[in-house]
Amino acid sequence: MKRLEDLSLDQLKFAQAGLRQSSNWEQLAKKLSFEDQLDCLGAMAMQKNPAERIMQLAVAKQFSMRRTR
Repeated sequence: MKRLEDLSLDQLKFAQAGLRQSSNWEQLAKKLSFEDQLDCLGAMAMQKNPAERIMQLAVAKQFSMRRTR
């Protein structure tokens, strides 16, 4: 099972949208395979407070991607 730290930026955005009940959740879900969605949900289930950790990881991955460009 994957950990939150192992998820891609798209998976983290999907998780954030789901937790916030965002209107773009379905759009993000279409970008991911069913397996990627399940990995995301499994990783969230293993975390006591996934919302905060997901936000931290998403920001860190976005920052990292900008630095490598």
